[in-house]
Amino acid sequence: MGYLLTHLKNNKKEIILAPLFKLLEAVFELLIPLVVANIIDNGISAQNKSVIIYGFLLMAGLALLGIVSSITAQYFSAKASVALAGSIRESIFRKMHELPFSQIDKYGVSTLITRMTGDVNNIQNGANLFFRLVLRSPFVVIGAFVMAFVINKTVSLVFLGVILILSLIIVLILVLPIPVHNKIQEESDSMTSGIRDNLKGVRVLRVYNLVDKEKSKLEKISEKMYGYQMRSGNISALLNPLTFAVLNFGILIILIISSHYVNDGIFLVGSTVALYNYMSQILVEIIKVANLVISVSKAAASTRRVKDIELSEPDMVYPESSETGDSENEFAVEFDNVSFRYNDTSECVLDNISFRIKKGEKVGIIGGTASGKTTLINLLNRFYDVSEGLVLLDGIDVKKYSKNDIRKKFGYVLQKPGLLKGTIKSNIELGVQGVIDETDTIESIDMAEGRSILESRAEGIYAEVEQGGKNFSGGQRQRIAIARALSRMPEILLFDDSFSALDYVTEANLRKNLSNLNYDPTVIIVAQRISSVIGVDKIIVLDNGEIAGIGSHEELLNNCKEYREIFESQYGYIESIEGGMYEN
Repeated sequence: MGYLLTHLKNNKKEIILAPLFKLLEAVFELLIPLVVANIIDNGISAQNKSVIIYGFLLMAGLALLGIVSSITAQYFSAKASVALAGSIRESIFRKMHELPFSQIDKYGVSTLITRMTGDVNNIQNGANLFFRLVLRSPFVVIGAFVMAFVINKTVSLVFLGVILILSLIIVLILVLPIPVHNKIQEESDSMTSGIRDNLKGVRVLRVYNLVDKEKSKLEKISEKMYGYQMRSGNISALLNPLTFAVLNFGILIILIISSHYVNDGIFLVGSTVALYNYMSQILVEIIKVANLVISVSKAAASTRRVKDIELSEPDMVYPESSETGDSENEFAVEFDNVSFRYNDTSECVLDNISFRIKKGEKVGIIGGTASGKTTLINLLNRFYDVSEGLVLLDGIDVKKYSKNDIRKKFGYVLQKPGLLKGTIKSNIELGVQGVIDETDTIESIDMAEGRSILESRAEGIYAEVEQGGKNFSGGQRQRIAIARALSRMPEILLFDDSFSALDYVTEANLRKNLSNLNYDPTVIIVAQRISSVIGVDKIIVLDNGEIAGIGSHEELLNNCKEYREIFESQYGYIESIEGGMYEN
């Protein structure tokens, strides 16, 4: 509860007024049986029309006041619950951007999506019902008991017994389904993950005719969810029959006792009707509490899942400000005996990596699939922390840079270009985190060999970009992403297999443009194609997480077996390759 209240600190008025107006509605509702009893005993029995008319008008007035109170309470309750959901979503979204990649990998993208959507919706629905019923239902139940006590002390004992038995039933129905709801949400994570994978890989599934196989997997998850839902439903289904049985049994006892009291003249028929109405009010409130119990049990399970994300502390901590180093240091990047494992597994993805890159150097990193190229780049950006060794930027450990300063150093083009919904211009502006004029935008696109993209669209740089850049080809997406990195003029340009969708002519022109920038950045090109790294100052060859060789293209052909194998697999035997192929 304390966790939820922290998200409602700006809605104190709403969380107070919503229950109070519901309480006021309950007061008006409790008065109506007394008015009915008065109409029966002093109006109908005595044939007094004025009492009947007065009682009717009074009931109409109480009903009108009750409606106004109910609508007002609903307004404040909805406002508070929506604010609660919004605050939690915003907090989780912010936390997701604070968590390092290692923790995001641990939770999984699908789990984070489910917790931000389904779990938060459960919390919102539970809070909405809670604000409306937390005072009203107990007040009506207790108020009905008090009114029964005023009418007759003996009959009030029946009310007390019914209330205690119903309270026990509600507590059991509240507690028993909570573990089941946790299982349901876990299976919901699996379902979301499966659907997400299927949607992302729908073309692959159709090409290899795997739709039925994936359908079978989702059906198994669905069957598990169905089982848990049935178990939860069976427990919740006990609530109504049990409460109805107890309440009807209580009504039966009241009618038996009241009939004797009426015959003996202890109280009139109107009092019997009032007692029956009060017991009926308890029945209505119990039904409402049943819905509240189910909703709150789901919300409680969801709150724990959401709280786990929001209160998790990032494993990776950035200092407030960066440490100042030696400005005369000649090396932009240094790896000193670096080893890395994902999630503390025993197998090293990178093992004892050491190299230096001078400022302004152009360096290629090449290797086979799963050789550790992208992991190495992620350590340089400090998306992950090294398991052993040091990564230095300008002679300073990356761990001593503030998050803002380390991000400013790099212009990073990912393996899969991440384009956001908007325009070409808005996507390029992400690189500088601000508005840039059209001339600079076009210049960045020209440097990225993307002029043809603008010429193919009438809107030019204001052409629409759909989510993920789906309305552009792979090569166009890569060039827009490259233009975004160039727009910020960073100290270090990182290209993580960013030329893979480009033809050889475009790639050659782009590499020429990188050599003719109006400043001298350090350039690191991660690639699988030899053509992407020919002509750089030096090439680092990775093989199974280890450095197999460092040197120029010609040196590696002569001295590095792994590099020679990559070259021959792409171009054939060296004797068949003309010298021009080596040129930048």
